[in-house]
Amino acid sequence: MPERVCKTCTLQGVWGCDAEETDELDQFGDKVWKNPAMVPLDLDGVMFWGCPRRPIKDDPQYWGKLLFYYAMYQKGVMPDEGAMASQSFKAMTLLGLLEDTMHECQQTKDSNHAAKMARHNS
Repeated sequence: MPERVCKTCTLQGVWGCDAEETDELDQFGDKVWKNPAMVPLDLDGVMFWGCPRRPIKDDPQYWGKLLFYYAMYQKGVMPDEGAMASQSFKAMTLLGLLEDTMHECQQTKDSNHAAKMARHNS
């Protein structure tokens, strides 16, 4: 995954992005964006209008830990002691979000594969 910083990104045309991060802050102390993304990314209540891959590059240890727990969750091991009801709501929400995202990705991959096979068989 290439590092994506809006100010130095050379792939915006490829990704269909024309967001521009400025050095300005608004009245609430949030960054000001020119041509922001159509849908922001909400990270712990902070609205991020740039590249969705950037948070992973900014805090890879957090994401590594989260993905480790997701892999364990897939095997039936919960992050906290106890049954499902004993798990933290935040942890289960994050794991559920990852589960939904992985499912959507798999559906897209399956759809793309089926379309490729249909073109190949035609």
